[in-house]
Amino acid sequence: SVIGLRVGARFADRVDVQLRARWLRQELDGLESMAYPGIGRFLTDLPTITNRIALHALTTIHLGRASSLRLSAAFQDSDDSSGTIPQGSQLGQTQHSAQRMPSFEATATIADGPRTWVAGARLQAQHLSQHLEQRHSMGDEITTSTVEEVAPIWQLTAAAYAQLQWKLARIFTLLPGVRFEYHNPYGFVVAPRLALALRPSDTWMLRTSAGRGYRTPSPQELGFNFDHSIYGYKVIGNASLSPESSWGVNGDVTFRPHGHITVRAGAFANWVDDLIDIDLSAGKSSGSVVTYSYSNFARVTTAGAQVLLACRLGERLLV
Repeated sequence: SVIGLRVGARFADRVDVQLRARWLRQELDGLESMAYPGIGRFLTDLPTITNRIALHALTTIHLGRASSLRLSAAFQDSDDSSGTIPQGSQLGQTQHSAQRMPSFEATATIADGPRTWVAGARLQAQHLSQHLEQRHSMGDEITTSTVEEVAPIWQLTAAAYAQLQWKLARIFTLLPGVRFEYHNPYGFVVAPRLALALRPSDTWMLRTSAGRGYRTPSPQELGFNFDHSIYGYKVIGNASLSPESSWGVNGDVTFRPHGHITVRAGAFANWVDDLIDIDLSAGKSSGSVVTYSYSNFARVTTAGAQVLLACRLGERLLV
């Protein structure tokens, strides 16, 4: 089930307000024949329930001459549960996980002739927890125990950023920028970026950019237990992960020989330190189930290229 609501209004021709809300509930019923040591084989229900709420409020204040102030507040709430419950038995287990993520962002855009300044700040907090509820047989009695798989923690991210779009000439645009970030518990990082755009004619456009990237481990990578034992594998988090950092370059060329035809070719390369990914070579087998975890890979290089051809056939068809 999905319910969504979106409303907007303008006040005094200078203030736009938008409100969005979305609620999702998803229930999946799985069924598997599973063997339980000491009590035999049972048909096992595998129910999965997901509840998610997303709220977003956006205000844009128009300052005139293409300048504006944008304020955004958001809240996301997610509760998930997945069970393994033998039919005709009081045994079984249910895994519960919860995430909360409030955030706030303010961005100012100031137009100054050939220059456009953008500056802003963002604050985000993320709460996560996960526990496993198990029902055991103790003689003639059924007991329930709860195992805390991920202790409730808060992760805090604060960032300030600035960018300048400067048209130095009719055909040349310079875009330097920088982002300062604080991540709890990982500390501070500075991520600069520089982009250039050259438009020698209406037919050709050339763009290139270079900058630093930085990513902290996600909650799933740090501690969540993704149990797909019925499919033969599990993925568990790794609380000792380090953030990954990178330097990257990319560029593309756009050619428009005709108003209805666009050809774009681009390429990129990234040099990543401590890349976070699932270590498929270090899986540990237990019976028919293989358990994988996340790891940091010391040095990884990625590169790629793509070519895009778009043709507009008439006013309504684009291929």
